[in-house]
Amino acid sequence: KAAPDLPILWAVDSFELVESERTQGVAMTGKEGGKYEYGGGRSQVIGAGCRKWAHRCSTGPTSLIIINQVRENIGVMFGDRKRATGGKAPRFFASVEVQLSSSRFGMLRDARKRVLGRWVHAKVVKNKVAPPFREAEFLIHFEKGIHPWAGLLESLEADGLVVVKRNKDGAV
Repeated sequence: KAAPDLPILWAVDSFELVESERTQGVAMTGKEGGKYEYGGGRSQVIGAGCRKWAHRCSTGPTSLIIINQVRENIGVMFGDRKRATGGKAPRFFASVEVQLSSSRFGMLRDARKRVLGRWVHAKVVKNKVAPPFREAEFLIHFEKGIHPWAGLLESLEADGLVVVKRNKDGAV
C-alpha cells in the first residue's frame, strides 16, 4: 500500500476485455444466473467499477487514465453512430475527455519510406477543470514520444512566416 501523500496513477487500457459478472459467475461456479443476467451486463459492471474508481480518486491524490476505443454501430439511421465499449458510464464519470484521430498530415517517413511517427489531432470534447473544445496537432515519434519542435513549424507556417514544401503524402 502506498503512502497517503504520494500520488497514484491508474491506467486502464481498454474495456473490451472486461467480462460481465454473468460470464465471471458461470466461469467460477459453472451455473447460469447472477445479478446481471440480461443484456448490457458488461456496461453495468463497468458502471459499478467507475463508481468505485470515482470514490477512490476523490479521497486522495489519485488520477485515473482510461484508454477506450470508439466503434461504429451499423444500421443507425439518426443520431451518433459512434459508441464506446462500456456504455455511457466512462464518459459520465470523466473529468476530461480527449478524442485522438489521425491528422491530415499522415505519417512521418524516412528516406527509405519506413514509418517513424504519426501526426495526431487531439480534440478536448469534455473538460470539467478548464475550458473545453481546444484542439491541437502534434507529432508522435514512435521511438522518442511527442516531438517538441514539430508544432513550432506548423505555427510558423500558419502565420505565413515560413513556406513548407510537402510531398503528395503530406510529409515535409
